[in-house]
Amino acid sequence: MAISLAGAGTLFATSAAGNNINPALPVGWAAGDILVAQLFTKSSGTLDVFTSAIGWTSLGAQSAEAAANPRHSAYFWKRAASTDVNPTFGYSSGTGGIGSSLGSYAVVSAWRGVTTAANPFDVISAVSTVATSGASNNITSPSITCTTGGLTVIKFVMKPIHCWDKS
Repeated sequence: MAISLAGAGTLFATSAAGNNINPALPVGWAAGDILVAQLFTKSSGTLDVFTSAIGWTSLGAQSAEAAANPRHSAYFWKRAASTDVNPTFGYSSGTGGIGSSLGSYAVVSAWRGVTTAANPFDVISAVSTVATSGASNNITSPSITCTTGGLTVIKFVMKPIHCWDKS
């Protein structure tokens, strides 16, 4: 069976201060699917860290530690079980925290047809983000070499500036 995107959950978005991020599982997910969560925050703090929901494993994190309102993202995965419920990821801040007007976001995707190996990820490669803004800040994906066949490449991007947010 080829690897395919089975679905993506509704975007979790909040501007409320707090330390919990609760994205919904996608409609149509099934036991055995690989669930991948992408979390993002624009905070008022630095040295911020996302913490895993119960049973989820980290795929890595990125930060754009700008002087004002740094951005942080993290990625987690788990193999779905029939008893799974919407996850609760934590968030802790070195200084500051999720501010009431800054916001955090998350989405969970489900992938079907993935190997049943204990760790379905062949290669994980992170990109360093740039703390400044402007048209010259191109995103360059790292080179990866897969070591087994029948794979799908998933790319996540964190951008310091949103089209709706010019700060």
